[in-house]
Amino acid sequence: MGKTITAVNIKKLWYGDTSKITAKITGQTLFAMLKQLTEVKNVHQETWTLEEAEANKTAYKNQLTGKVYRSDKEMGEVKMNFTLGEYDYQTKADMLGGTATETSWERAAGKVNIEKCLVGLTEDDQYIVIPRADISAREATTDKAVGLPVVGTELEPTVDGVAPEYWFDVSVVKAG
Repeated sequence: MGKTITAVNIKKLWYGDTSKITAKITGQTLFAMLKQLTEVKNVHQETWTLEEAEANKTAYKNQLTGKVYRSDKEMGEVKMNFTLGEYDYQTKADMLGGTATETSWERAAGKVNIEKCLVGLTEDDQYIVIPRADISAREATTDKAVGLPVVGTELEPTVDGVAPEYWFDVSVVKAG
């Protein structure tokens, strides 16, 4: 049996451009990727979560016996959630869209579609990687400050061979 994990809380969090992912992610490729990703420096207390919705199941009964003879399943969405407690204007633009400078941010007009790669490192040293996430962010006052709650919903990768989610023990995330 392998190492037992609990994936407790968040220790580090990164995001980046999905176009950098061109092949299956391994511990070695993740090690290299981390240098190109943007590290989130502040996640507001107790807001980071990884949630998978329950699957929707449909059971089909045999009309003759009244018993289920087959079923169909639609998998639930996987979401990584967190609130940025402190951020710069570029990070705000990365999550909400719009235009940023060193000293300002301007909201984009209309609907904005944002996709990012998300990587979390838990307190018990487990990397969780979502190569392609649809980002939904907003401004919200949290504990007397305007935070940026972010929901990253796992999307099907567009690159062949890339899985929608990876987990790695820290021991395998190293240079080749």
